[in-house]
Amino acid sequence: MSDTTEMVVEKTIEHYQVKDGTRLICDEAFTDCSLLNKIRLPYSLSFIGDRAFAGCVKLDEINLPDSLVYIGDGAFDCDSYGVASFWKREHLLDITIPPSIEIINGNPFCFKTIIHCNNERFKVIDNSLYSVDGKVLISCCTPQEVFTVPFGVERIGIGAFRNCPIKKVNLPSTLKVIDKYAFWRASCQKETIVFPESLDEIRDKAFGGLFNSNNGYVTFPSNITRIAEDAFDFEDDIQLIKVPKGRIDHYKSILPEWAIHKLCDEDVIFENGLYLSPDKTELIKVNCDEEDLIIPEGVTKIRDRAFGLCFDSITFPSSLKEFTSAIFDSEPEIYGEDFLMAEQIYVPSGRKRIFMERLPKYQNVIEEI
Repeated sequence: MSDTTEMVVEKTIEHYQVKDGTRLICDEAFTDCSLLNKIRLPYSLSFIGDRAFAGCVKLDEINLPDSLVYIGDGAFDCDSYGVASFWKREHLLDITIPPSIEIINGNPFCFKTIIHCNNERFKVIDNSLYSVDGKVLISCCTPQEVFTVPFGVERIGIGAFRNCPIKKVNLPSTLKVIDKYAFWRASCQKETIVFPESLDEIRDKAFGGLFNSNNGYVTFPSNITRIAEDAFDFEDDIQLIKVPKGRIDHYKSILPEWAIHKLCDEDVIFENGLYLSPDKTELIKVNCDEEDLIIPEGVTKIRDRAFGLCFDSITFPSSLKEFTSAIFDSEPEIYGEDFLMAEQIYVPSGRKRIFMERLPKYQNVIEEI
């Protein structure tokens, strides 16, 4: 008799009884069995793999046997794995963690889960699962729109808030690590999270996916020692990375090279759609909807990749001294090498030659005023 379920189970099944003697349900064995509403697990079972029941939107109760030792990441992520099943669960999944469980890898559950715990290695607070010592938040299954991670939590575990529709998360001053996929595709906004000074590490894809930032920036505390290269969607969502004054060099040493140009002091000024240095002499980033953009007098420097948007016209001030052709942040692989981010560029009288030399691609649209 086989001790492992088949990797692929018929997707149209409604009831299933895993054979006695089976010890392991492998990764994705029942994934997207969207009609499955009842399953019986044998007392021989010791292992349930990653995403084993992901996308089983009609499964609302499952009895885990006392023989079970291991539950994999996303094993009961019944709502948010398959595209066809996304957000369609009508009933909460009721599940009890038996005393035999020794290892829970990542977050096995989706937010539409009622968790009970009969295991001394774990504990449930407000329907969220923690290690028994309270140092690791394993799974957030609360219906609350605002969630406060309890004091004492040192690590937010793998996928703990994955796909969670929570609006705001308050982090404790004890937090040290935000693990991979912790907020993957969570609906809260980056600007609603304040990172505590205790935070040491942010791991792979912790804030990836559909985790958007309306204000276009994220603020870090002083002394994070590691930020994974793909921890955030830096290139897609975040225009600025704000850090405490005097800590730019530190973050240059730990951020990927392509994110470094986004660094600025946290006291950066946002005025008329422009991010400016505190003394308003450096234009760091443009984030406005104006079709005709006028850079104010007093700006002496424009940072590379400051312009990530397209304009009908841009007017540069007479005070401008420092800039390169890299101020325009276009993507030639998408738009083509000849794409212009400004249809017309106006420059001060007597400065046309300088601008033509530094912006050779825009020579034909530069005019003096």
